[in-house]
Amino acid sequence: MKNETKLNNDVVLDNFFSETWLERLLEATDNFSTYSLIHSTIKDPERITKMLKEAISNVESNPEKAIMRVFVEGGQNPQLLEELRNTKFDPNWDLDQWIQKTLGKNEYTTTFNGVSRWHDRLHSVITEEVVNPITKNMGELLSGIDTYAFMANSGYTPFGVHDDHDHSLIFHLGPKEKHVWIWPREEYLEMTGSDDRVFEIEDIKEYASHYALQPGDCLFIPKGDFHIFRNDGFSAFLGFILFPTNQESLLKEAMKSIAGKQPNELSYFVKEDDFERQVENTLGKLLDRSDDIYDQIKEAIKTNYFLLKGNGFSIHSPIILDIDKVTDLEERTFWKPKTFPIIYSKTRENRINIFLRGRTLNLNYKTEVVNLINSLNQSEYYSYSELMSVFTTYLSSSNAKQLAQLFMKYRAIIPLEKNEG
Repeated sequence: MKNETKLNNDVVLDNFFSETWLERLLEATDNFSTYSLIHSTIKDPERITKMLKEAISNVESNPEKAIMRVFVEGGQNPQLLEELRNTKFDPNWDLDQWIQKTLGKNEYTTTFNGVSRWHDRLHSVITEEVVNPITKNMGELLSGIDTYAFMANSGYTPFGVHDDHDHSLIFHLGPKEKHVWIWPREEYLEMTGSDDRVFEIEDIKEYASHYALQPGDCLFIPKGDFHIFRNDGFSAFLGFILFPTNQESLLKEAMKSIAGKQPNELSYFVKEDDFERQVENTLGKLLDRSDDIYDQIKEAIKTNYFLLKGNGFSIHSPIILDIDKVTDLEERTFWKPKTFPIIYSKTRENRINIFLRGRTLNLNYKTEVVNLINSLNQSEYYSYSELMSVFTTYLSSSNAKQLAQLFMKYRAIIPLEKNEG
């Protein structure tokens, strides 16, 4: 792999991001309270772009649908979106030329949400060098983050001057520079008289803060501030949406978790005189397993926290690996990313929840399983024989193989290509 060194048989990546990027950004934004641009946060933007292109190359061959949008000629185009999803891309190709050819359009804007779930190395890098520094300095992200890519060559952003409901942290990849105009929320509302989008911006540009983003620069825009981008030629950026946590969001996720464990019959209609009985019946199914709903809610909140933490706080779990299609397992190196520790918790029913990058396995509680997980978390790279030795130390051969393959399926343990590692 590019720009790697080896130390004690472990692969050590040079840092992709400046070691001081967050310190500089927090100072410039007064701890994420105002917008600002800082320069030279990514050491080599082309390395991130390469992983982005590799993530896109995984989309066409996978049955899971990538979360993408395509804007051409001022609006979204679902038909061209399907063309983009279903056309093979080689990461050695020029990305702009491929998108133009695939869409049959010279100008376009495309977005790609959940991009980290399509590339394990990219997900590990941004967790280690972007997300972890934020959580260590500011606190953990209890409602998670979304990582997305924005690729465009079409002048102004097609959805006009707008505000976002959540904080936006943006790293510009280039290769061309990108311009942005930002209006503080109160000033924009006073100037325009409403929070409506504006598409004719020439008359209001002079009242905005203007930045020209160069490859490697970092931009932060707090939620509620209005902004618009302009592309001068093709460029891409990697963005992070930071989701806020409050009582409502915590309870909403908890109740979803609790309800998901109960029978959930579908009903389209309810008669007026049957409404009260129907509500009581639904709530009864939800709450009758425990006299203390508080404990259930607390357990559900903790479960959601472990799901996020074990996945670098990303709301998107990685794409499922079809382990039956992976050949030559015995000749591969296996990567257990240190950025995604395998987490476990014991339930009240004497079972164990194992959290694997945003997914859960629920097994009978056994000390051997706990010891296995703790042992796996000690190292980052294994040969096949080393990996199976760890599993068979604690489990029978058949159970060891089955559990190891489940860990691979959920990408808690990743079989590398033969030219990796």
